Amino acid sequence: MECGTESITYGELWAESAKAAARISAGPNHRPGGLVATLFERGTACVIEQLAVWRSGCAYLPLDPALPDGRLRSILADARPQSVEVSPRLRRRLDAGARPSGWAAEDATAYVIYTSGSTGTPKGVAVGHGSLADLVNWHRETYLTGPGTRVAAFAGLGFDASAWECWSTLASGATLVLPPAPVAGGIVQIIEFLTVQKIDVCFLSTPLAEQMEIGCGCTRPGISRPRCTITTAQRRPPWSPRPPAICETRAMPRCRPLDALSGMPKCVWPMPPGMTSQSLGSTANF
Repeated sequence: MECGTESITYGELWAESAKAAARISAGPNHRPGGLVATLFERGTACVIEQLAVWRSGCAYLPLDPALPDGRLRSILADARPQSVEVSPRLRRRLDAGARPSGWAAEDATAYVIYTSGSTGTPKGVAVGHGSLADLVNWHRETYLTGPGTRVAAFAGLGFDASAWECWSTLASGATLVLPPAPVAGGIVQIIEFLTVQKIDVCFLSTPLAEQMEIGCGCTRPGISRPRCTITTAQRRPPWSPRPPAICETRAMPRCRPLDALSGMPKCVWPMPPGMTSQSLGSTANF
C-alpha cells in the first residue's frame, strides 16, 4: 500500500493492525460485535485502523475528516458507536464530553456507511462481510487484479466506493495507491496522478470518466491512462448503446452485483485502444 511517501507491505499491514486491534480490544467499552468509528486522514494508518477493527471482532464506521464538524457529530449521535478511534491530529474535531452508548452491529456486519442525505436525512447502511466478500471475489475475477496490479483509491473516505477500492485490492494481493489528499483541480490532475503512479485500475465518477473518454486536453507525450476504468452510469453515456445502470450497495443480508449472477451482459463502452470501462449493474437481494 502506498500513500505519498508512505509505503507499507502486507506483512507490515498485518503486524500493525494486530497491535491496533489489541489496543481497541483493551478499551473500556469494547465488546465483540459492536460498532467502532474511525476518524483518520487518508493514508496507510486509516486502512490499518479499519482492518484492526475487524480483527477486534467489530464493524467499522468510517468518518471522513472532509465533512463539517456538525455532520460528524450528527453521524456519531445517530450511530452511537461503542468507541471512536481517531488520529491525534483530528482529536479536536470530536466533542470532549461525547459518550457513545454502544450501538450493537450484527455479527456479520463488516462496516456501516452513511448516505449523503441528498434525498433526506442521512441514514446508516450496514454492509455484511458476506456481501463484501461477494463483491471482492467478483471484482478479482472480472478485472484480474493481483500481485503487480496498481489500483488507485480516489473515493472519499466516507463513501461506499472506498471500501470497494480498498478491500478488493488488498484481498487480491495488488497494490493500493492512495493520493495523500483528494486530487483537486479536475481530470487533468487525476490523469497526471494516474500517469506518475503507473495506475492499472481505478474507479471514477461518471462525469470524470466521460472527461477521460474525450481526452480533456491531456494529449501531451507521456500521458497514460489505466487499462481499466470502473464507473457508474446514472444516465446513458452518449457513446453507450446500452441502457444506464447504477452500482450501489444496499442494506441487505446478502447482495451481489446483478449482472454477475443474472447472465445480463455488462455494459461495455467503446474506449481508446488498450483501455476498457464498464458500467456495473445494481445489487440484488439473494
